[in-house]
Amino acid sequence: MPAVRDGRGPRPRGPLVRVFGPLSGGVRTASSREPPPLVRPQPRTAGAFPQRVPRGWLASPRPWWRSSPSSSLPLAPASSRRRALPPPPPPPPPADDAADFVIVGGGTAGSTLAARLCTALPHARVVVLERGAPRNDTEELLVRAMRLNTATWPVPSLTQVMTGAPSAGVDGRRLLLLTGASLGGTSLINLGQWTLPVGRGDPVGGWGVTGLNASTAGRYYDRAARTLGVATPPRRLWQDYTDEWLAAARRAGLPTYLGGHRGASPPGGGRGRRSTLRATRAVISAAGPYGSPVLLLRSGVGPAGALRAAGIPVAVDLPVGTRMQTRPYGQVDAEYGGLPLAKVNNVTLLRSPEAFAQWRAGRGGVLGTSAAAGLGRERSGSGSYLVFGFVPLRSPPGRREYISACLSNPTSTATLTLPPGNDPTAAPVVAPNLLADAGEVATLGACMRTLQAVTRAFPPAFGMTPVAPAGGAPVDDAFVRATTGTTQHMVGGCGVGRVLDGGLRVRGVGRLHVVEASAIPSMTPSAGSMASVYMLGERGAATVKGSGGGP
Repeated sequence: MPAVRDGRGPRPRGPLVRVFGPLSGGVRTASSREPPPLVRPQPRTAGAFPQRVPRGWLASPRPWWRSSPSSSLPLAPASSRRRALPPPPPPPPPADDAADFVIVGGGTAGSTLAARLCTALPHARVVVLERGAPRNDTEELLVRAMRLNTATWPVPSLTQVMTGAPSAGVDGRRLLLLTGASLGGTSLINLGQWTLPVGRGDPVGGWGVTGLNASTAGRYYDRAARTLGVATPPRRLWQDYTDEWLAAARRAGLPTYLGGHRGASPPGGGRGRRSTLRATRAVISAAGPYGSPVLLLRSGVGPAGALRAAGIPVAVDLPVGTRMQTRPYGQVDAEYGGLPLAKVNNVTLLRSPEAFAQWRAGRGGVLGTSAAAGLGRERSGSGSYLVFGFVPLRSPPGRREYISACLSNPTSTATLTLPPGNDPTAAPVVAPNLLADAGEVATLGACMRTLQAVTRAFPPAFGMTPVAPAGGAPVDDAFVRATTGTTQHMVGGCGVGRVLDGGLRVRGVGRLHVVEASAIPSMTPSAGSMASVYMLGERGAATVKGSGGGP
C-alpha cells in the first residue's frame, strides 16, 4: 500500500543551477545557497489512468475537488484560481556562457540527475529545461495531496493528453495516452506506488547498462528511496475496508502482506523567452518516454525511412521509437450497498475545511490517503499486478464504488513516429498496439477472473453488486478486448542496445545521453516503472559525470 508522508525532506545542496521554463523558454537562476531542483514527486508508479474522461468530469466549470459556492474554504487562495501573467523573464545568458551539462526534462529522472551532478561536481554548471509556468496553489495541492492525484489528469497545465493510433487488439479503439506536463513529470500525476522488479534472474542486469546488475541496482533503488523519504503508511491513512479486502483476497487464494511507499512533491518550474544553450560536457535527454524519442527524431536521429517521410534530414539511422512497450490495464468494477460510503470517496469530507487543515498540518487525513489502497501479484501467463481501492478512477467521488484492476506484463510492442510535414508543434503518432498477442489476452483475462473471485469473497454485509462485467458474468476474451486500456507505463523508445550503448549514450552522436524510461529496453516486471526510472537516474548521474562508480 502506498505510504502517505508529505514532506520535502533533505535536499542535496549544489552550485549554480539554471532552471529553464519550456524547451524554448527563458532562465530562472538559483543561487549557490539554494538546493538544486531535486524533484521529489510522490514516488508513485503511474498506476491506472482513465481511458475515457467523462465529459462532465473534464468539462465541469467547477471540478469536484474545489469547494462548493457555499463553502467557507477555497482549496486555493482566490488570487491563484485564475493564473496571473508571469513577470518578465530575465534576459537570456550570453552566447559564450555555456553550461557543463544541459538536462532536457525536469521529471523523475531529470531532477535526480540534476541533484546528483550538482552534489558530485560542485563547480559544474547544470541547466535543466522543463516546460510550463510555475504552479499555482490549487495545482500544487493536486500534485501533493495523494487523494487528489486523479484530478490532475484533466488539467492541461499538469497533464498532456494524446490520442493513440487505433489498436486492432482492443477492437480498433484509440486510447488516451497521458504524461506529466510540469516540473516533476509523470510522477506528479500517478498513483504513488514504489514497486521494484520481481521474478527470476536479474531483470535489471538484462537491460544492458554498463555496471548495472541486481546488486548495484539495489543500492541505487535504496539511495533514491532514502532521498525521497519513501515510507509505509500508518493504519490511520489506509482506505476504509482495506482489511476486508485483504481477507477477501485470502479467501480467494491470494497470499497477502503489508508494505509500500510514498514521498513528497516538487516546486514549480518557470517560463520565458527563447534562447540557445551550449553544453561543454554532455546533453542529457530526460524528456520522458515520448519526449526523448521525439527530440531525437526531430534532430534527425531515427529510422531513415520514417525521417524522410516526415520531411526531416537523416543525421543518424537508428531504430528510435520502434520497439516501445506499454502495459495493458483491465478493470473489474462493483458497487457496495450495505456499508457506509468510504471516507476517501466522500466528497463532503474531501471539500471540508477540516480535511484541508488536517492535511496542511502534516497529519494526512482523507486528502493524504492514496487513491490506490494496495497492490498484488497474479502469476498466470506472463504475469500481472493487481491494484484495488474504494476510489473511482474514471468518475467523480460520491458513489459506493469498488474498483480492482490488472496491470499485465506485455509481449507486444508499440511504435512512435512523427507525422508528415516536419511541424515541431505536432504531436507524435503513437501506436500502442495493445493485446496484439493472443497470449496477452489470456494473461489479462485470467487475472481479471481472479479479481472477480475476490469480489465474490467479500462478506454479504458489503452488498457487493458487480458492475463490469454486468451481473458478474465471467470475463471472456471479448470483454478483455472491449475494455482494456493502458496503464501509461511506456518504455523502450530509445532502448539500450538498440539506440543507446551501455553508457546510455546515443550511438553515433557525441556527448548525447538519454536517461529516463525510454532508455529501458523492455517493460519492467513490476507494478509500475517509476521506481526504476529513479534508480536509472541515480545510475545515469554516476555514468555521465565520468566516474562510473556506485552510490
